[in-house]
Amino acid sequence: MSAILRLAYGVCLLVIAAEVSLLAEEDAPKVQWQTDTPLAAKLAVEQGKPILVRFGADWCTYCKKMDHYAFNDDDICAKINEHFIPL
Repeated sequence: MSAILRLAYGVCLLVIAAEVSLLAEEDAPKVQWQTDTPLAAKLAVEQGKPILVRFGADWCTYCKKMDHYAFNDDDICAKINEHFIPL
């Protein structure tokens, strides 16, 4: 493999890695959801915050709207993280 081909290949790999990294950041949940109920209860007691429980269904239109609008809003997510233990 020629040096130019290796350089082009390396540049392509770097671009792909950067794109994957950016996509991972965009897909990261903004609300810091806990998945461990006992841990969430412990954190709630320690931090003096109420637990915010999220539940829903795949078929629920309003659940999808909540996911799309509320849980993608930076201000709402910041308030949830600040004032609640999200579970």
